[in-house]
Amino acid sequence: MSNGVDSIPHEVATKVAEAENNSPMEIKELHKIIDPDALEDLTSSNSSVRVKFRYEGHEVIVQEGDVTLQE
Repeated sequence: MSNGVDSIPHEVATKVAEAENNSPMEIKELHKIIDPDALEDLTSSNSSVRVKFRYEGHEVIVQEGDVTLQE
């Protein structure tokens, strides 16, 4: 489990905040939407796992270490 700035949860929060023209501190906390530790564990230990969820009006897709957003 990684809680550093290179973690998937951090990347999710950063990308969503940028899409909303905010800082990560100004958007809803990620842990209220999805368990950040589980997200990190699932996506870092198995490259075939695809996680998809809604966060701040965006569809977030995490697969093979990449985070993409769709409106």
